[in-house]
Amino acid sequence: MDTKVKRGLLAAVFAGAASLIAAYYNACVVAGSYRPAMSDLFSSGLKFLPVFIISAVIVFLYLSDRVRFADTLFKYRYAVAGAVLVVLVILKVNASSLGVFERFLGSFDDEVVFGLSRGVRSDEWAVFTPMLLSQYEDPSGAFSYMSSVLRGGGTDVFLEYGQPAWTILMLFRPFQIPYLFLPLEYGLAFFWCGRLIALFMCAFEFGRIITKDRRGLSVAFAVMISFAPVVQWWFAINGLVEMLICILLSIVLFNKFLNEQNKKMRLLYIVGIMICAGTYVFTFYPAWQVPLAYVLLGLIAWQIMDNFGRIKLGLSDYIGIAAAVALLGLSLLLLFVKSGDTLTLLTNTVYPGKRFEVGGGRADQLFTYIPDVLFPVKDFYPYTNVCEGSMFFDMFPLIPLIPVIYMVMKKKADKLMIIMTGISAFMAAYITFGFPHFLAKITLMSHSMAPRVVVASGLADMILLFRYIATREKSKFNPVIGIGIAGIVSVILVLYVRGLCPDYYSKLFVAILCAWCMFAFAGLFVGGRAEKYWLIGICFVTALTGISVNPIRSGVKGITKNASLGIIETVHDADPEALWAVCDSAFPFINAPIMVGAPTINSTNIYPNMDRWHLIDEEGRYEEVYNRYAHIDIEIDESLTEADFAVGVTQDRFTLRVNAGQLIKLGVKYIFTGNGELDPDSYELVAKSGAFYVYRLKNFGG
Repeated sequence: MDTKVKRGLLAAVFAGAASLIAAYYNACVVAGSYRPAMSDLFSSGLKFLPVFIISAVIVFLYLSDRVRFADTLFKYRYAVAGAVLVVLVILKVNASSLGVFERFLGSFDDEVVFGLSRGVRSDEWAVFTPMLLSQYEDPSGAFSYMSSVLRGGGTDVFLEYGQPAWTILMLFRPFQIPYLFLPLEYGLAFFWCGRLIALFMCAFEFGRIITKDRRGLSVAFAVMISFAPVVQWWFAINGLVEMLICILLSIVLFNKFLNEQNKKMRLLYIVGIMICAGTYVFTFYPAWQVPLAYVLLGLIAWQIMDNFGRIKLGLSDYIGIAAAVALLGLSLLLLFVKSGDTLTLLTNTVYPGKRFEVGGGRADQLFTYIPDVLFPVKDFYPYTNVCEGSMFFDMFPLIPLIPVIYMVMKKKADKLMIIMTGISAFMAAYITFGFPHFLAKITLMSHSMAPRVVVASGLADMILLFRYIATREKSKFNPVIGIGIAGIVSVILVLYVRGLCPDYYSKLFVAILCAWCMFAFAGLFVGGRAEKYWLIGICFVTALTGISVNPIRSGVKGITKNASLGIIETVHDADPEALWAVCDSAFPFINAPIMVGAPTINSTNIYPNMDRWHLIDEEGRYEEVYNRYAHIDIEIDESLTEADFAVGVTQDRFTLRVNAGQLIKLGVKYIFTGNGELDPDSYELVAKSGAFYVYRLKNFGG
């Protein structure tokens, strides 16, 4: 048989097998079961035809000349990454779960190509992304620093739930800059796809440093970081992706700075590190920033120790560093000038307020990476929220235990492994036992809850894992003993996790998890040729699981063309300054009007509007209720003589019961509701679409 034909057949077989597995898993995700309907399986199979073709071509080229293919791809990696990003933006590809909101508003979620819109990601589809849409539609001007839409006006959108705005400080929000110049769907595509590609490329370059330029290992590291469950479940909010990019990229730039002789290039690296530092700070989420900063500081210390003899700073370096620090300081000063009042309000709220944590009591979360592979299919976890339960697949406790045993056995210390082991142990102690009050305070860990610290622990373990694989010698642990240990540990850990919520796991799930963990753990003991296949397998499962978390969709026309939002938009365009309220329709409907630019007093209040609530609570009796970050449900009750505030079912929610007169006192002119008709004596119907109504208060201004 001709060689090219053989390669073609092998490529087709490999691509076909991978596509079939991916199609089956996608069908499971859509069906919410590992036994999907044949119609789902058939539909998924057809969708994966382009994946099959692309995969077959890539495998064929790889088989034709492995070395040349790998070298060419490596040489032009940035051009390839840029081209992929351009294509994805043109195709308007994003991973928002806005389809859930579409269904709430009566539209059909028909823009999803793969995967499933996730209701559990409500902080993205019901809060973060609607706020983004409001920035495009703000009556006072698109991308205003102070929104006239959120909370009914005067809301700082840059500091909290950071949104794109016209300010020089956007230098530290690089992935949101395209919003300022591109239409919504293209800006959204850049935000989602650009961050994933940037994270992958930064992880690859960082991987080259920790693996001593073993490119295959570096690709595996990039896959396991970029598509890790914790990254994908938290992809849109709280700045986790930006933090990881900044950590990895800053170390890559710092490494280049320490080994570069050209003064101009060194100054360029300083600028890059300064932007990374500013971007990290401007994520404004201490619960992750503080523990992840320990990983960053550990990596900086390792780089200084590793390059100590070669570090030679000149006058231009000191001037560049001083200028970079000064510029960052001025940026923070400008932020304080523009957002100082907002910061004061945020830190004095009842919730989240000034958080003080001491950790402890969450050792179980060190092992929730085990059921992560089930989360995209099940979309729930009875023990904890699937987002809270997501992690890096860091193989704790074998990592960091095995690298330590290896170093002791070989009497061969590695600076990076020692540092990461120390950080991992530090984090594990905080998560498991907690710190005394004074220690939590001086280490700043008081800003972070134990479940959030798991992310930093996992990152340290991932670095440790790949450093260990890259540096271990050919004489490894006995494979038979190693596989035996892997099997025993897998069964013990899976049974432990099953014990946390026994009703969640069927026998099939337990078998899947045992097989998956045993395969993953075995790679820590078995090297040689088997290592390559282990890496391919673990990367494939990680990537497949990660890709399935968020939907892959094209555009958001289900929102921009939605009929229910259309009636709000029509009324708002005719009366753009009027205030709105969403009544008798709870979250997420409260954030519907802001998507077309209608100022809404009870849209998610990212910080309290004390002056507004004091209009109907002059004595401040209910401040404990409304002085918080809150989703606000407004219920109309004409029998009331005074407004009533009540704490909601969660800390980030409260209910306000009012009559028409009190709504007018709050400045409300229009009401959007999906809960039936209102009293015609007080409310005039001005628009209707399906089950949704828009009313005008009759006595407004009278």
